[in-house]
Amino acid sequence: MRFDRTVAAVLFLGAAAAALQVAVALGAAPPPGPREAPPPSADAQTLRVMTFNILTAGSDGHVGPWEKRKAAVVARIRQFRPDLLGTQEVLASQAEYLRQELPEYGWAGAGRDDGAATGPQTAVFWRLDRFEKIREGHFWLSKTPDVPGSKDWLSWVPRTASWVELRRRDDPRQTLLFFNTHFDALSGSARRKSAALLRERISQEAGGRPVVVTGDFNAQGGADVYRRVLGDGEDAGLRLLDSYREVHPARGTNEGTYRFPGGLRVDRRLDWILHTPHFRAAWCGIDTASDGGRYPSDHFPVMAVLTLEPPAQQ
Repeated sequence: MRFDRTVAAVLFLGAAAAALQVAVALGAAPPPGPREAPPPSADAQTLRVMTFNILTAGSDGHVGPWEKRKAAVVARIRQFRPDLLGTQEVLASQAEYLRQELPEYGWAGAGRDDGAATGPQTAVFWRLDRFEKIREGHFWLSKTPDVPGSKDWLSWVPRTASWVELRRRDDPRQTLLFFNTHFDALSGSARRKSAALLRERISQEAGGRPVVVTGDFNAQGGADVYRRVLGDGEDAGLRLLDSYREVHPARGTNEGTYRFPGGLRVDRRLDWILHTPHFRAAWCGIDTASDGGRYPSDHFPVMAVLTLEPPAQQ
């Protein structure tokens, strides 16, 4: 097992180095994102959702230290003003900064190493003026999902998912569940097993109620893991829809949500916003903005505007 992880790490780093050499040689920069219409205005029946891998502080690499990019992270969040925000690779200190800068949001998170404050979190945030938290939960993508720090299936590091059940303040009878996760970067086996576990937990906790799912799935939309997460018609009890593909049915050339050093944008949409058929996607886009060439993270945030479908259409 240790040998397999070592080989996987070497292959991953080798691919990154090759991409860096190409990017530097070509002077590549991320192409602009798809030209989108502005998001619809928010109202009681719409939900603005963002997923954002902000990159763990201390692993800043080509994007620069957290202290020099943290304001840009907050700026991208404020620009879109999501009702629900799923984040990945958030250390406790980074979560605390976001909470201080975004006091209008509630927060729930757990460190992947100990279930408390150690290690990156898949922290979730929600607007306090729109939602009241009923309960929260965290689990590990492993054979023992309730054991903090656990990992299996050749995972490089422990991986987690966090979720909250939220009550709408404008209509206390209405609730939804919001899940956020981060799949393993190297092990295909771990991603496939994680997809099954995620769906199992969603079905267990949601019980047919509206669900929104965000995350860095480390897999291309349309790939095997993608189909497993959505269900691919196998489970009539849980159907998940891809908001980006709803709005952009044909795969485009500027869908990548990750970039290598040197600015080369990877042609893989790793970050997804999913939802149950209780909603439809009215708009979805990828934020490729930078501040004079300085990017807030090595991932681009993905944004969606979801509209609550009338009960007769659910």
